[in-house]
Amino acid sequence: MISYLFTPDEIIDKFEDFNPEKYYSLGYRVILLDIDNTLVDEYTPDPNETAKRRVEWLKNSGFEVIIYSNNTTERVKRFCQNLDVEWYAWSFKPLFLVYFRIWKRHHFNKKTVLTMGDQLVTDVFGTKKFGLTSIYVKPFSVDEKFYTRFNRNIEKFLFKYVVRK
Repeated sequence: MISYLFTPDEIIDKFEDFNPEKYYSLGYRVILLDIDNTLVDEYTPDPNETAKRRVEWLKNSGFEVIIYSNNTTERVKRFCQNLDVEWYAWSFKPLFLVYFRIWKRHHFNKKTVLTMGDQLVTDVFGTKKFGLTSIYVKPFSVDEKFYTRFNRNIEKFLFKYVVRK
């Protein structure tokens, strides 16, 4: 059971490896998207052109994009202000409260929602506990804050001994 909670439904090397047509054809319509090390590095306060293109690509593929992050309200609001997406800050992932808040507001069918994030301990674990589909995007930056580096050490153990390949 524990391996299920830490095993993403798909692992992709980079954001552009995500296949929106595949998931759209399977009935998915909503993507909960992490910011840090999924769209941009942790130290980029505003969405760069790559992040903007990524969000637009998902929206143009038919998905409703919702940004959710463990970061502060100030950081997430600033990042999302020109992206025309709904957002949730202080998500406290892996606790399932943010997922419940989103579900309560929208009444999404869980089978139509997937998440994309770069951490097993927060993004994947929280997603799987709430019964959603999880896409793990390998982090692209090694310049991370202390608590993220701490989680990465836990991830090394999880990838080696827990995550089903």
